Amino acid sequence: MLKKPELMAPAGDMTSLTAAVENGADAVYLGMKNFSARGYANNFSLDELVEAVDYAHLKGVRVYVTLNVLVKDSELEDAVNLLYYLHDIGADAVILQDLGLITLARKLVPELPVHASTQMTVHNLESVRFLEDMGVGRVILARELSLEELEYITKNTAVGIETFVHGALCISYSGQCLFSSMIGGRSGNRGFCAQPCRKKYNLYKDGKKVETSGKYLLSPKDLNTAKILPELINTEVDAFKIEGRMKRPEYVAGVVSIYRKLIDRYVENPSDYYISDNELKQLGQLFNRDFTTAYLLNKPVNLINPVRPYNRGLPVGEVIVYNRKRKTLQIKLSDTLNIGDGIGIEGEEDTGDTVTSMYKKGNNINSADSGSIVEIPFKYRVKSGSRVYKTFDKHLNESLEKTFTSSVPARKIPVSIIVKAFSGSNLELQISDGTNNVSVVSDYVVENALSKPTSKKQIEKQIAKMGNTVFDPSEITIHTDNKIFIPISQLNSIKNKAITRLEKKRTEKWKRPQKKGNESYRMYLNSDSITSRSSSPQIAVNVVSTKQLESAVSGGADLIYFEYLKYQNSEIINNDFEKLVETAHNSECRIYLNTPRITTDNEMDDIKKSLARAKSNNFDGVMVSNLGVLKVAKSMNLPVIVNASLNIFNKISFDFMLKCGAEKVVLSPELTIDQIKSVSSKGQAECIVHGPLEVMVSEYCFVGDIFGSKKSCGYPCRNSEYEIVDEKGYSFPLEMDENCRTHIYNSRNLCMLDNIDDILKSDVASIRINAGTYEPFYVEKLTKTYKKAVNGSTTPDTGCTDILKGHTTGHYYRGVL
Repeated sequence: MLKKPELMAPAGDMTSLTAAVENGADAVYLGMKNFSARGYANNFSLDELVEAVDYAHLKGVRVYVTLNVLVKDSELEDAVNLLYYLHDIGADAVILQDLGLITLARKLVPELPVHASTQMTVHNLESVRFLEDMGVGRVILARELSLEELEYITKNTAVGIETFVHGALCISYSGQCLFSSMIGGRSGNRGFCAQPCRKKYNLYKDGKKVETSGKYLLSPKDLNTAKILPELINTEVDAFKIEGRMKRPEYVAGVVSIYRKLIDRYVENPSDYYISDNELKQLGQLFNRDFTTAYLLNKPVNLINPVRPYNRGLPVGEVIVYNRKRKTLQIKLSDTLNIGDGIGIEGEEDTGDTVTSMYKKGNNINSADSGSIVEIPFKYRVKSGSRVYKTFDKHLNESLEKTFTSSVPARKIPVSIIVKAFSGSNLELQISDGTNNVSVVSDYVVENALSKPTSKKQIEKQIAKMGNTVFDPSEITIHTDNKIFIPISQLNSIKNKAITRLEKKRTEKWKRPQKKGNESYRMYLNSDSITSRSSSPQIAVNVVSTKQLESAVSGGADLIYFEYLKYQNSEIINNDFEKLVETAHNSECRIYLNTPRITTDNEMDDIKKSLARAKSNNFDGVMVSNLGVLKVAKSMNLPVIVNASLNIFNKISFDFMLKCGAEKVVLSPELTIDQIKSVSSKGQAECIVHGPLEVMVSEYCFVGDIFGSKKSCGYPCRNSEYEIVDEKGYSFPLEMDENCRTHIYNSRNLCMLDNIDDILKSDVASIRINAGTYEPFYVEKLTKTYKKAVNGSTTPDTGCTDILKGHTTGHYYRGVL
C-alpha cells in the first residue's frame, strides 16, 4: 500500500482556510499578525486563530501556525507568549525559522510539535539530523532538491519531511536572501520581502550590456508538479505543501481540490494515474507565470520567465485590430470568453483589463466561444497579431467560490448513530465518529402509542436530517418497541444535544492544559553574560587565494578564513593546505577553513575529506555555514566558528550555538549596533564590517542558461565578469561557484571604518573583512587600515570615502522591519 502524503494548504485568512478545508486539505498552515514570513497577508488575530483551530479540528484538519521569522531580543517575550498561546489552544504544530525560538519552544512547550521552516535552508541529511537532535518533528526542505535527494533524506531519517508541490518559487535559497533587506530594509527573514527578484534588470558581461529575451532576469516560473506527482509520492515524503498565503480563496480552493484528486487517484490505483486536460487547464487559469518542476528532475533549463513576472493566465485569442477612435479591441477567440473575465496582452505590460461588454457582429453578447470574432472596449493601444490571455475566469471563480460559501458544508464527517426508544424508558441516542463517542439520555420518557405509533422508519428519517452540521450519518440503528410514540421535537432535541457534544469533543480534545506564564523563559533569558571586553577586537579576513592570504597576514590579520570551493577560478581546490597553515602560523595568525553555505548530500563527502585534510594539516578549525556541516565538524572534534548564514539574530540562538560547541558566532548582518551589543554580551561574537555582502545564493545559473548551449553550459563564467543592473542604475556583481551556483552581491560594499568607534562599543570579539573579490595589494591595505582603526590610530585620510568611492553601513544604523 502506497503511503499517502498529507496535503497541506495555505490560509491567508479565514475564508481561504474554509476554502482549503472544504476542498480536501489534510492540514492548513497560517500566520498571525506578528512573526509571519508572509507579513503582507491578512493573517489571523488571536481570536481568529482560536476560531480557525476549532473549525479545522471539527473537520478533522490539522493546523500548523507559522512563526517562521528571525526574532529580535526585544521581541522574544512576545514570541514566547505566542508559543504558550498556541500550546494552549491546541495548534497541531508551530513552524519556526529562528534557532533561538526552536530552543525555547522545546524547553517551554515540549508538547507543541515544532516544524523547521524552509527558511532554515535545510538541504542535506546531516542538517535534518541536527534538527532531529533538537527535537524538531518535521523539516520543510529547501525547494532546490531533486526527487532523488528528497527520497534519500526521507528514507534515512525518522523526522517527518515536507516539500512544496505547487506555487511561487524564490530564485534564492530561502533564508539566504538579503536582497530586499539590503536595498530597502524589508527583510525576507522578517516576513517583509519586497520581491526585488520580480523587478527588471539588465545583464552586463565585461562591462557591456547583453540583450536578453526579457528584463525579469530573476523571476522564476511557478512550481507545478501535477504531471510528476506519482514520482513525488514514491519518495515517501510525508507532506505536500501548496504555496499561496497571499492568493485568493478561489485559488486555494481550485488548487487544493485538484491535488486532492490527483493524490487519491494515484494512491488508490497507481497503474491508472492520469491528469485530465481540464485539471491542467484549471491550474493554469487560476495563476501561473508559466510552470516548471523546478529542481525535482535535476537542474532545470529556462527556470526563469524573463518576460512577465506576474500572472500570465491562459491564451484566449489573438488581436485582429485595435480601433483607436472607438477604443475597442477586435479579437479572434481560441477559447471561451465571458463578461467579467480578465484579459491581458502578451508583451504589453500593465494592459490588463476586465471585459465589461462584448459585441459579435454588432450584437451585445455575454459570452463567446472559440472561433468567434468579438469586439470589446479596451483603453490600451496594442499591436495586431498580439496574443490575448485570459488572466481571470469569472465562471471558474464563481464555481469555486460556491465550494466554500454554501450554507451546507461540502466536507462531512461520517458518523454512526444508535437510538434506543423503549416504552417507559428514557429516550437515548449514541453518536460516534469512530474515535469520539457521545451518549445522551433525554428526560423524555418514551410513551405508548394511543393511535399512530412512531415507526423505525420515521425515527431514522428524522435523525438523518443533519442540516448544515459537519456530520453525515453513515449508519443509523434503531432499537425500539413496536408501539411507541415520540414527538418529532424530542427526536430533534436529543439529536441536537448529541451533535453539540460531539462537536465540542472533536475540538476540545486538542486543547492542552494551560501553561503557567513565562517565568522559566525569563530565567533562561537572564542567564549569565560575560563582562565587557577590555581588549580591541581581532581582525578576521576572509580570502579565496594564497596571495590574498599572504596580503592579509602582512597587513596584520589575527584570523584568516580560507574559503572553500567558492569561485570557478578559485585556487583553493588545488592548494597545499600545509603551506597555507605555515604562512598563517608563522605570523601568529589563526586559520580556519571556510565551508560553503550550500552543501548537498552529493557534495558532503568532498566536504568531509576537506575537513579531514584541514585537521591533519593543523588548521585551527572550520567555519561552518549550514547545520549539516556543523554536525559533521563537531563529530570530527574540529573547533568551529558559526558563519552569518545561520542567521543568529538573538541571545537565545547565540547561546544555543555556544552550547553546541561554537567557539565564536558571526552575527546576522541584519542586526543594528545596539542589537549586536545585546547579543554579544553572551559570548564571543563577530560582525562583518567591510566588503561585498552576498545578498543571494541561487542553485540556478542563469548566465549559463543564457550563454550556454542546450547540450552543455560551456562555463561562460570562467572567462568573463557579470553583473545585473536595476532600473535605478545600481549594479549587483555576480559570481558563479564550482558547483554552478549563482552568488549575487550588494551594489555597494560595506564599510564601517568611519564608524569604528561604534563597533568597538558593541563588544564583539572580532570584526571581519570579506576580501574574496579584492586584489591582494588592496587586501593588505584594508587589513592595515582596520588594524590601526581598532587600535585608535586612524587618520582623516583613511576613512571609507578614501577606501571606497561608494559604500554602505548596511543595517548597523537602520535595521530591518
